[in-house]
Amino acid sequence: MITGFTVENANFEGILVTNASSVTISDNRVVGTNLALIPANEECPGAPGFETAEGFDCGEGIHLSGVDHSTIAGNMIEGNAGGILLSDDTGATHDNLIAGNTARNNSFDCGITLASHPLYSALPSDTSRGVVNNTISGNESSWNGLAVEGAGAGVGLFVAGGPPPGGLLAGLETAGNVVIGNRLTNNGLPGVAFHLHTGYTGQNLNNNLFADNYIASNGADTEDAATPGPTGINVFATEEATTTGTVIVRNVIKDEQVDIATNTNGLIDAHLNNLLGKAIGVDNLGSGTVNATVNWWGCAKGPRAPGCTSVSGSNVASTPFLTTPPLR
Repeated sequence: MITGFTVENANFEGILVTNASSVTISDNRVVGTNLALIPANEECPGAPGFETAEGFDCGEGIHLSGVDHSTIAGNMIEGNAGGILLSDDTGATHDNLIAGNTARNNSFDCGITLASHPLYSALPSDTSRGVVNNTISGNESSWNGLAVEGAGAGVGLFVAGGPPPGGLLAGLETAGNVVIGNRLTNNGLPGVAFHLHTGYTGQNLNNNLFADNYIASNGADTEDAATPGPTGINVFATEEATTTGTVIVRNVIKDEQVDIATNTNGLIDAHLNNLLGKAIGVDNLGSGTVNATVNWWGCAKGPRAPGCTSVSGSNVASTPFLTTPPLR
């Protein structure tokens, strides 16, 4: 158990746990870490070699890799390059609970990140992989990723893109995770950014659930996952990849240009959401299908009516719709 500490001014992570089970990290304050980061080069000289894809951070304020059945709860993670990272650099990270933390003002990355990374070349090729079956519950993630464009979301779920640096990309997965009851506001990327950038065989970004979150005033997504304006939730997968089992339910999304953006070739289910943004409730930018029935679009007459948010793109089912806001 790691509890009650103030951790500050570290060159890399404030707290790093690798290849462990049943660990509790609670009620700590992690501030001002990742000091070795050189933002202009996206480099962390001296960082542990297994950190293959950290980019704009040196491993985050708190980092779990190869960790299972553990809890991160009630921590304040503030003023680092990034907030909380769950990755599989040294093995699968699964069945963990991330609850009641505050991640804010972490300048170069997401408040909370779940990312499957290229395999570190010094590890055996049969090392277990994946960031799976984790629960992200009741956290506040705000004002992260604002130092450079496209730096960080409130919660980011990613499968790595690009060529592996001496490792392997097959078998990467960020799947079966639950993001529930969080407050995600004023981040540089969308409140939830969900990215699969490559179509390599065996990559998996399936069966993730986003429920009961409050999402407001976040930024647009960028590059290949670009959205047309500030966005609440963005679900992106390259056309060569297929995602299944994505469910978006009972979220309140407001003060965004696009409440829910999708760009995949699969099916997205989005129901019982309060779509209270400035313009578009659901924007389907890809070839897949969005089942967006039984949502509240901001007024009783449904999508595209005056005073309601709208639908953009094809293959979006929006009727029947709610004529009163859903109970929460």
